[in-house]
Amino acid sequence: MLIRSEGVSNMTCEENDIWKDDLFDRKADATFLLGLLINRRHLSTYSRDSAFVLNVDADWGAGKTFFLKRFHQNLEKLKFLSCYINTWEDDFADDPLVPIISSIDKVIKPHIGRKLGVKNAWVKAKQAGATLAVDLFAATAKRAFSSITGAATEEIIDSARDRFNEGSTQMPTENNIRDAERATTNMVGKSIDAYAEKLVKSFEQKKKSVSVFRENIELTIDCVYKKTALDDRPLFVLIDELDRCRPDYAIRTLERIKHLFSVKNVVFVIATNNDQLRHSVCAVYGENFDSLHYLSRFFTSVYYFDEPELHDFVDGIFYRFSKTVKDSLYSPIDNASEFIATGCEYYRLSLRQCERLMLIIEVIAISRGRENPPIELGYLVPLVALFVLGSRLQDSDLVARAFQRKGQWEIPSRLGRINVAVLAEEISREIHAGIIGVEDSKSSGENIEWLKGAIGREQQFYARSGVSGNFHSAMHGYPALVRKAGRVTSGQNH
Repeated sequence: MLIRSEGVSNMTCEENDIWKDDLFDRKADATFLLGLLINRRHLSTYSRDSAFVLNVDADWGAGKTFFLKRFHQNLEKLKFLSCYINTWEDDFADDPLVPIISSIDKVIKPHIGRKLGVKNAWVKAKQAGATLAVDLFAATAKRAFSSITGAATEEIIDSARDRFNEGSTQMPTENNIRDAERATTNMVGKSIDAYAEKLVKSFEQKKKSVSVFRENIELTIDCVYKKTALDDRPLFVLIDELDRCRPDYAIRTLERIKHLFSVKNVVFVIATNNDQLRHSVCAVYGENFDSLHYLSRFFTSVYYFDEPELHDFVDGIFYRFSKTVKDSLYSPIDNASEFIATGCEYYRLSLRQCERLMLIIEVIAISRGRENPPIELGYLVPLVALFVLGSRLQDSDLVARAFQRKGQWEIPSRLGRINVAVLAEEISREIHAGIIGVEDSKSSGENIEWLKGAIGREQQFYARSGVSGNFHSAMHGYPALVRKAGRVTSGQNH
């Protein structure tokens, strides 16, 4: 059914509150995708007899988790059945079917007793699902047992020989040994025959359980919505962090969705970094396995987020900095995030390089604590940018020369405008030459004003802390700090 505009495109005040921290305009993605998913039956590539599985593919930092959580909240506000599952938190489970059913159960329970038929259908679906989950556990146990007993067959026979020797005063003959081996072989053969019969019966039972599961999942959702024939409102299952799970668990999750949820009124939205997910597939099936084609089997459609605009990307990371970190940073302009973003633009950093630059700044701020003067971003940002681009910041002359680039990176000052890269070059030379006060500086004009302010802030900090005497500027230690912080990596990327 076509959802009227007030249900999808016109966001209410409450829905706008849901998206209030939306730095990358993911609300627009949500509005667009909701329209597609509600009217999915008109898509020519979609088989109406199966679940619609949408893969949202984006790199780390593009807002996948933010999108899924807010999309989930928005769906709830619009009275859709929706559950959010963080598979990375659940991958301790043997079977991903269990946390999926558990999450759906929380959504269905409020409707039991209020709507006719919901309870009976859902109980049957859960029972069939539980049977399938138990079958997987039993199969795993049997495989483990058979691998153990298979490997130990020779040891069993050897043990039988030893026991014969211990219980007899006579030496065993070759006939005795052959008789024992034949008896053991016959016993194992009968066990295999019986197990094969059980496998056939188990397979038929599983097929029946899958059918019961699908039928009753579909019936449960129809009963909750009290559907008409043209009503396509689905149950939404939003799956996050699949690319961070154990590789075997990630693959099993996709397999479970494909084989068990071939139900027309269920929609899965799975947010992943598919480059990382393909690594997980290859970890299980081998380096040369065609992981791209393999993954395409599971997804009805793939949606790619736009790459965030650089300033929005930097602002999104800066937004997550703690207040302690933000308070320790001194920016030459009022908006520290904007200053950092203009530096990233000047040095033409990629988004991944910007991400690393932000992490290094954050790590430095945290490691210094409150016992040090504020961090001068006017000098630190150029240093970190050069480090991210490959400079080791080992020699002051090399550092100074590295600041020389074509173009302008200017910020306003009381005396006009300052070229930050030129300023950083001069500061690099003077800081490493060991200046203590402004009177030692060879800078002039706008640059001396900036340096005066920076060293003045350091002196004020030391005075408030009750520390007296002459000190080299704290900026002297910035290159070493950058090198150390640069050895810290984000676990998100590994």
